[in-house]
Amino acid sequence: MAKVPHGIALALKAQMVNTKNLHDADLALGYERVWMPHALERKYPEASRAWGWQYVFPAPLRSVDPRTGIVRRHHLGDQAFQRAMRQAVHDAGVHKPATPRPRARCVTP
Repeated sequence: MAKVPHGIALALKAQMVNTKNLHDADLALGYERVWMPHALERKYPEASRAWGWQYVFPAPLRSVDPRTGIVRRHHLGDQAFQRAMRQAVHDAGVHKPATPRPRARCVTP
């Protein structure tokens, strides 16, 4: 099992508590299902309601799934994450390029 760096563990736990509260509120309003691939949806029809299948970083608003017409909460979009990353780097005073994904390393002889 991978360990989460100590410096972000508390923030990640807080994010998961907030997400769980949002999921519980969505359940109470009838907006409970997350999108799952069709084979999984057929094999485990109730899994899309389960907390374990929910996104850790959900979108702030629910939207209509264009494939099914079902209103559901999707994951936070890539652009929103990239904006948050850019803001965090700025707020931290980091003056070097930073990306949310690892860069390929250049090997020089």
